[in-house]
Parts: sequence; C-alpha cells; structure tokens
Amino acid sequence: KNDVNGAKEALQILRRKFNVQKEMVQLIADVQRQLSEKGRFKDLFYVESNRKALILATATRTFQVFTGSIALMSYQQLMISQATDLSPVMGSTVLIIAGIIMVLLASQYIDKYGRKPIFAISAATTSATLFAQAIFLNIKNSTTLDVTSISWLSLLIMILYNLAYRGGLGVVTNIYTSEICSTSIKAKAMSFGSLNFAVVMIISTKMYQLTADYIDLSVPFYIFGISTFIATLYFIYVLPETKGKTLETIQQELKGNKPKNDEIVVISVKNIPIHI
Repeated sequence: KNDVNGAKEALQILRRKFNVQKEMVQLIADVQRQLSEKGRFKDLFYVESNRKALILATATRTFQVFTGSIALMSYQQLMISQATDLSPVMGSTVLIIAGIIMVLLASQYIDKYGRKPIFAISAATTSATLFAQAIFLNIKNSTTLDVTSISWLSLLIMILYNLAYRGGLGVVTNIYTSEICSTSIKAKAMSFGSLNFAVVMIISTKMYQLTADYIDLSVPFYIFGISTFIATLYFIYVLPETKGKTLETIQQELKGNKPKNDEIVVISVKNIPIHI
C-alpha cells in the first residue's frame, strides 16, 4: 500500500535489527516488479511461473492434509477410545499439549534450516509413526495376540506423530505457500489454495471414517503412511528451496532465470520516496 515507513518498522521488528535499508530497497523493487504484472485469475494458469508456483503450493498443501492431520484431529477422541484403554479426554489433552510444545520449538529453528530438510525430515518421521500405528492396530484387531498390557503404546505413537507433524509440515507449509507465489497473484493463489484445502480435507476425513468403520481402523493409517512417504520423496527431489531467497529471486527461478553466483536481481525503485 506504499506505506514505506510502516513496512520499515515492521521489518525492523521481524528482523530484530535497526538497519534494514538494503532489504527494504530490495523488497520494494521486488513488489513493484511483481505488481507490474497483470495478476488476473487466469494468469494463475497461463503464466508458467505462476502455474509452477500454484502446482507446488497445491501439492504441498495436499500432502500436508494426507498425513491424516485433519482426519485424526476430527476423530481424535474416538480413535483413542477404540485403540487404547485410556480416557479419550486425557489422551487428547496430552496430544494437544505435545502439539503446542512442538510448534513453539519449531519457531526457533524454522529460519535456521532450509524448508526442504525440515519438510523431508518431518514427512519421513510422520510416515514412520503412521506405519507404526497401522501395524499396532493390525496386530490388535486382526490377530489373537493380547496387547492389553501395552495399550498405552498407541497413544505414545500418536504423541510422536504429533511431534513429527507439528515440527515441520504443520508449521512450514503455510510459510512456504506464501513465499512461492508472486505478489501480483498471491491473494488469488491463496484463495485457490484454501479451496483445494477444503476439498482434500473433506476427502481425507471421509476416507478415514469409511475405511475405519467398514474395513479396519489400521487401513487409513496405512493409506496416510503411504501418501506421507510419497510426500517425503516429493520434498527431497521436487520441491525447490526458498530459505534465504528474496521474493524476486524465487520468482526468477520459477521463470527459469537463475541468477549466477547467488546474484540478486535488483529492479530500480521508482515513484516511492524512501525515508530510511
């Protein structure tokens, strides 16, 4: 909105330093260049860089949901009562507290490490906990083995799942989807992303309910485990890194114009007084 002073103050708070002049000039140039694009809704699909960003953001959000995060949250207390001998209220309280602690811890290392490694590690460990839960439930429901004495194991696996998911996918996905989109189409891309999120959320939640009710409680965990394992490969081999890159550098890379030797693309700043 051309409020340079307001942007400067916000940047000083977010960066926790007084001298933000260099970054301010770069950000203004980036935003000006990106807002010079038409930014129509159809440009989400017709402009190659926007289309790449949309595909990456949509795939990342879809994989996030198909870790089972929304479905497990929706059926949390019911699943605890079905899988363990513990109190559903107590069990869900422990899970929520574990999630809160992990989110607070994640805020301390998100900007220290790349998006790719955090995504990959989170997805790999989340997938492992999902498979572990599926195997435990399979043994409990489909064999004659008595697992009553270790019913607490199911809750422990769910706690580990919560830590793995909240420590990466649950936090970094929102950051990544906002970083990857051009300023000119960001609002439209995020709206499309919200629509996609709603659709895959309904699909994953309904899939959990149908497979758990009519086949076995372990089945949705196998499905979520497989999809999260595929997500791990996607994060390692497909997802581009955005850590430490300016808005414009990310957009230029999506356009196929990779700066040499980490050179920053700088566009001249026009028509905006800068008082810094």
